[in-house]
Amino acid sequence: MKIRTGFVSNSSSSSFIAVGLRRPGYGKKMEGSKFEELLEAMGLDTDDHDYEDFERGGKYEHKVNERGYGVFGMKDDSGLEMFRSTYNFNVVGFDVELLLKKDMRLSEMRQLFVDMVKEKYGVDVDPSDVVVECDTTSSE
Repeated sequence: MKIRTGFVSNSSSSSFIAVGLRRPGYGKKMEGSKFEELLEAMGLDTDDHDYEDFERGGKYEHKVNERGYGVFGMKDDSGLEMFRSTYNFNVVGFDVELLLKKDMRLSEMRQLFVDMVKEKYGVDVDPSDVVVECDTTSSE
């Protein structure tokens, strides 16, 4: 019998580990959340969207680049990425793998996120609100 550990995904999804803000969970208030405030400051909306929004001529064409299944990076120099579920952004943050290659500690990653968000977008985030999130994104 074979046992597989770690992330398992199919051809239409991709796994990620990010440090940043997560969309408030089911039943939690989205309005007034730091997640919503940050997305709006970045020029992204919190409503559902279609994949066409990210393609040439789409409403996000000038803001983001697709980096893989459901992962979009800001075209500015912030280094922030948006990790998308089927119809909306679930996490905004940094790719942990890239920061680990720089030998950063979790506390440093959190502070980097807080500093970047304040400097680039004018949004104050408490470091205790910054999470490490493991999930999968979908290209559908």
